[in-house]
Amino acid sequence: MFPRPPTDVALLVAAAIGVVVLERWGGSAHPLDPVARTGFALLVTVGLLGICWGVGQRFGPRGGLRVAVVTWAVFTTTEAAHLVGGSPWAFGLLAVPICACTIWWPRGTVLSIPLCALGVSLLRPVADRPPDAVTDPKLLVITVDTIRADTDLWEAAGIAANPDWWTHRAIAPAPWTPPSMVSLWVGTDVVEHGGGIELGDRVTMPRGGLDSGWPAHWSRAGFTTEAVVSNAHLRAEVGFEDGFTAFWHSDEAREGHLVLHTWDASWKRWSGTDTHRGRTRDEQLTDLGVARLAAGAEVVWVHLLEPHEYARRAVDAHPEAKRAAYARAVVDTGQRIAQLVSAAGDATIVVVGDHGESLGENQRWGHGRYPVAEVLEVPLAIRHAGTVQEPPSAMPALPSLGRWLAHLATESQAPYRAETVPRIAGVRGA
Repeated sequence: MFPRPPTDVALLVAAAIGVVVLERWGGSAHPLDPVARTGFALLVTVGLLGICWGVGQRFGPRGGLRVAVVTWAVFTTTEAAHLVGGSPWAFGLLAVPICACTIWWPRGTVLSIPLCALGVSLLRPVADRPPDAVTDPKLLVITVDTIRADTDLWEAAGIAANPDWWTHRAIAPAPWTPPSMVSLWVGTDVVEHGGGIELGDRVTMPRGGLDSGWPAHWSRAGFTTEAVVSNAHLRAEVGFEDGFTAFWHSDEAREGHLVLHTWDASWKRWSGTDTHRGRTRDEQLTDLGVARLAAGAEVVWVHLLEPHEYARRAVDAHPEAKRAAYARAVVDTGQRIAQLVSAAGDATIVVVGDHGESLGENQRWGHGRYPVAEVLEVPLAIRHAGTVQEPPSAMPALPSLGRWLAHLATESQAPYRAETVPRIAGVRGA
């Protein structure tokens, strides 16, 4: 006798297995993608298709299959629009032929379920890695988000009391990321470049853009330059990609399985709670930075974000719980800095904060609103084969550091002269 044909439920379970298998191994991936939750994705996919099948059973024989196939086709085609930046309505039209086929061939169209998932995975741009080289690292720049100057960062990183390192407190030109980082990039103060200032729902671009920043100087000098970044204000669209051979941003990362990616994005929209699976994964950033240094990248910039997220990591909203979470984030960040430093060989290394943080001083929390000492003073550490000329009793400013980084592209032994400026009025941030 012929084997008994599979039931409709068995077909849908097989389709769900096909979905997660093709998504896991059939599509492109980004180096900063979160670890795939394939088992959970299979459970959710089976559950979603099962619900559709149960609803469709009300519409007669094979109604469950038809509803499941139609729902999945509409879901995947509209999500593909979000992936490539098209119109969900236009992409949704691609589901029409599949929906029509379910009328005459409901069981056969179940095959479209894993194929649609594969199609979405293949639409994702491939994150090409530059070819490996045999060169040694020349410069490693590590910027740390939301790091105060009075933390134990250097102790955690193994830099404190190390004679190879010069450490100091520096002055950030503004109390939040965009204007401060632009100043570090182009080597001028906020009043000169005008970038990173919050105006309503937008942030100003610097005069002349960022293609005059220190990474561009190294690129024009013929060095391979790569960036590994986690901060929404430091995206390629803002200009921070300028001057880099490769630019890896955690915002380009996403869940490997479509149902989980959609669930996280939907939960963020509905609840206002950011899962942050696409933004804050400093462990993966560090691993990628180490890998790129080992692969021969001559200039590497890594931006670590973990201290910024301490309030989300705290066990509750009590001030002491938040301070404890911040202290843990500092220790974790220091350990990651140590990993990057170990991978950088004899390269020149700069570690600096973009701004600090208020942790309850005068009832203030956060950053961006008040240009006060705990927000403007950041840690700075330099390991350089040349000399570092320290001012006798003043704190260096980030713009002077940016100018020096640009100068190093052509004068590798150039000494760092820690120029100082008065604190300027900050700009409102978040």
